[in-house]
Amino acid sequence: VVSGRARRPRGELDAVIAALLKQAAMPNGKLLALSGASGAHTATIAEKAALDANPAIAARGFSTLTGHMKEAQFPFAVALAALAVDRKAAYPVFDAAAEKPFEGVPATVLATAIGYHQFEGMALVNAA
Repeated sequence: VVSGRARRPRGELDAVIAALLKQAAMPNGKLLALSGASGAHTATIAEKAALDANPAIAARGFSTLTGHMKEAQFPFAVALAALAVDRKAAYPVFDAAAEKPFEGVPATVLATAIGYHQFEGMALVNAA
């Protein structure tokens, strides 16, 4: 689990998200990510750019299905990640125009939360 608090008015968000991805000790190979980005334009665009920069990551933006749940967003992302790992099945593409398929069994899943105005966090959920 890693967290940060970018000073967004100073333009730090992109760098903070990239740093969190490095701190998260990402596994080699394909990785399913469950994006808890709020849907706020700046935050969502920054997170998508950071995740898309790694071709091994297949992200799922679940907020398009649930809306933003404020404080429950990150725990919900972690729960969805745990379900994918436990059931050995990736979620299908939620948005065909913005997401790519994930092939295989997700042994590790990244859960993210990029807050509406502040706070950023990520967690890797692994098989036991």
